[in-house]
Amino acid sequence: MIEPPLVAAHEVTVDFPGVRALDRVSVEIAAGEVVGVVGANGSGKTTLLTVLCGLRPPSQGTLMGPEGPFQLASPRAALRRGIRLVPSEPQLATTLPCWENLTLGEPARFGVTFGAGRRRRAEAELRSALPNVRPTSAAGELKKSDRALLGLLVALRSRPRLLALDEPTAVLGEAGVQVVKDAIGRVLGGGGAVVLVSHRLRDILQLATKIVVLVDGRVTYQGPAGDLTPEEIVQKLTAGRPEATPTARVDDVESRPGDVVVDLRDLQTTTGLKVDRLTVRAGEIVGVAGLSGSGRSRLLRLVAGVVPKVSGTMSFIGAPLPSTPNAARRAGIAYIPEDRVRDAMFTSLTVSANLNAAQLPHARTLLSVVSRQRETERARDLIDRYGIRTPGMSALVTTLSSGNQQRVVLARELARGPKLLVADEPTQGVDSGGRVAIHQIVRDYVRRGGAVLMVSSEFEELRELCHRVVVIRDGVVVAEFDGGTDAQALLGVATGATLRATVSATDVAS
Repeated sequence: MIEPPLVAAHEVTVDFPGVRALDRVSVEIAAGEVVGVVGANGSGKTTLLTVLCGLRPPSQGTLMGPEGPFQLASPRAALRRGIRLVPSEPQLATTLPCWENLTLGEPARFGVTFGAGRRRRAEAELRSALPNVRPTSAAGELKKSDRALLGLLVALRSRPRLLALDEPTAVLGEAGVQVVKDAIGRVLGGGGAVVLVSHRLRDILQLATKIVVLVDGRVTYQGPAGDLTPEEIVQKLTAGRPEATPTARVDDVESRPGDVVVDLRDLQTTTGLKVDRLTVRAGEIVGVAGLSGSGRSRLLRLVAGVVPKVSGTMSFIGAPLPSTPNAARRAGIAYIPEDRVRDAMFTSLTVSANLNAAQLPHARTLLSVVSRQRETERARDLIDRYGIRTPGMSALVTTLSSGNQQRVVLARELARGPKLLVADEPTQGVDSGGRVAIHQIVRDYVRRGGAVLMVSSEFEELRELCHRVVVIRDGVVVAEFDGGTDAQALLGVATGATLRATVSATDVAS
């Protein structure tokens, strides 16, 4: 006898004003299954998760369970059915300590939660899963990858029957797949199922048992994950759409490294970084490879003036490297932080306001007048020049897809004409077409003589995009490779599996 699905969406349609986000989507999720949902930005992936988890009712269609049709009037109703969503930006009580986030929502007596034992158990669980995090730290103080893990732990504590994961591996680095795989194992071991959304197709193929492809809100393919390769999934995602321009190899880009823009020597910091020598030249893209917590983001924040050094020398175009973010911006350093929603965008403002935000420091006095017409012309020019897809300049920036939000941030920063771009995960959470566009923006900037220092969790991206790649492990820059080095070699050094690497002729100490 065939078991009914744990949860199924039948002919589900979701309409927004002027846009059909989902068009008669039917998906079944059975106990023991891991359903991977893939699609370009704006294809309806996250909308499907919100319907399954009670965050948004369908305009048409029904949700089905083993007992028949049901409705989810709210996320609370979904939780009662054992359905739990872990969004790409985990919803945490940021002012509360990490251990208390784990215990929120647990049963209480007479409205009060008692017991030191509860705290001890929560702290022990945190020490096991996040050994580098103090359980008493406020959740809002954690870096993005640790917040993602904490959000996953909170969800698993409720023992969900259906766990929905939105971009679970995007911020967890190369080790993220195993972390998510362990979480999936816990859910399946309890008789549940998992539905996950990810732009990282190889991760989907490692984790999922079934693949669902969404194109413009419609299901164009459903089938076993083992029947597809990443290349075949890309073909299904782009079927019937204009083909994206193939990404060129970095060796094909007409740019020759010029003068040294950044030079770090004998560097040690209060955050545990150690760099013997690192240079970035004009017309060059230097990548930083490392696992989550390795110090890769700390290195970029240091160059951007966000964190201080203790000893050593840091120069920028022959002068001391600026020691504050504002001074760095004025000197010609553009910084794209890892968490664009929290640190790089004004989420309550329009696309136009975000694009023009870089001009505010130029208003030197209270009597300075900002021309609305000039703002409009500048925003329109940047939207056209950087291919930003938006309903209009007055649309909230949060209504854009992840890829277009990132283009807004890049356009705003590059419009200032910086000499150095410091980019932390510039394509994180961006679909394949958006990645190609962002790569092209970076290459065009380098062709014009710009210098780039960038971090990516995807070593294949570093291999493809960078002229050189340095590897950082436990806060120490341990090796440097030529661009095009196999991602497996980078991973071996980053994990410590390969203790010694064949370093390029342009090594760290040269």
